[in-house]
Amino acid sequence: MTDRVKEVMNILKKSPEERTTAAWELLYNFANQLNESENRLSQLEQTKKSLLEILADQGGIHVIKWERDCDCAEWTSSHKFRSREEFEKFCDSRYANAEGPVSISVVSKKQYKQFVPEERDRVLEAFENGKGTSVII
Repeated sequence: MTDRVKEVMNILKKSPEERTTAAWELLYNFANQLNESENRLSQLEQTKKSLLEILADQGGIHVIKWERDCDCAEWTSSHKFRSREEFEKFCDSRYANAEGPVSISVVSKKQYKQFVPEERDRVLEAFENGKGTSVII
């Protein structure tokens, strides 16, 4: 039984006056949740429009990705996508297969062209600095 069903069942156990008040509160909460969902949907539609505008203006969606794997190795890379679908597929795949934190940022075409990839292995750095038993992240 879901929490919502339990909540309704509990309302039915109350006196008629308490039921009315509880039912109105429940209805009010549902209305607020619906409003929040509609706002979130509007934000997602706006994001979709923004990405399409970027695609149209810059001839592609340009992104910079940073990630850290489970061994504390970090790297940044740049990517260009010809379509929103290609970009979304990339994001879904990166987040689904991440071994640690991942950040994907949409950037301008100029930032994309000026970007210099970087790599860093924090465990190796700690070992080389004589601190092989502790890594500061």
